[in-house]
Amino acid sequence: HVTTVEQVSIDPTTWTITQSGGKNRTITSFENGMKIDFVGASSRNPYIKLAKKMALWGIPDTLRVRFRPGNLKVKRVSISTNTVNGAQVISDFEIPENVEGEYVCKLPTSQWCDAADLSNYPLQMVYIYFSTGAATTGQNYSLEIPGIELLYGKDEASGVTTVVADNSRMTVTPNPAYAGAMVTVAGAKEDVKIYNIEGRLVKTETPIDGKISTSGLSAGVYLLQSGAQTARMIIK
Repeated sequence: HVTTVEQVSIDPTTWTITQSGGKNRTITSFENGMKIDFVGASSRNPYIKLAKKMALWGIPDTLRVRFRPGNLKVKRVSISTNTVNGAQVISDFEIPENVEGEYVCKLPTSQWCDAADLSNYPLQMVYIYFSTGAATTGQNYSLEIPGIELLYGKDEASGVTTVVADNSRMTVTPNPAYAGAMVTVAGAKEDVKIYNIEGRLVKTETPIDGKISTSGLSAGVYLLQSGAQTARMIIK
């Protein structure tokens, strides 16, 4: 199988970041994510919340949040997502004590939406909430978030496999395919619209003998739509 990892674009200036239990906060770009530096302050319920409604056009199999708490005690991470019908789902991750180095929260799509949701799009990520322990007043802290990632395919570490609705998905072969190749789209009964990972329509193809061309596509993950049928396609 093939696992493709897409890095979520994290521009700190486009996220709404709120906090309790800290002051003199600075936010800078860090690796593929951001770093939050602050000075500890008194608070009954300390937290750091990163909010941004982000469409998950490609319907990933797993959402991963990587972070390094350093000397900050992170007790729980909550990831808020919306299904296509607007229902909010909050998934909690209890974080072990004394985390050294990097910790990864892995949220399989199958845990927060059902097969009916996978026939529609976009799903949304809404916010990431870090519930922290009490900070020492006046002490410096850094929370590093080097990446938020979307996985397409099986995550070997967690055993996550793809979940699809058989009656709502096309099949694409070969998949992955090389740019310029002809691919077979079984189940396509109308023109096939091809969207990139950001949800932009990049081309429309009319199947001929069940096949479409991938010419003009660069390497990446694409969402194909033909009427009510959808499929993911990877170009390498």
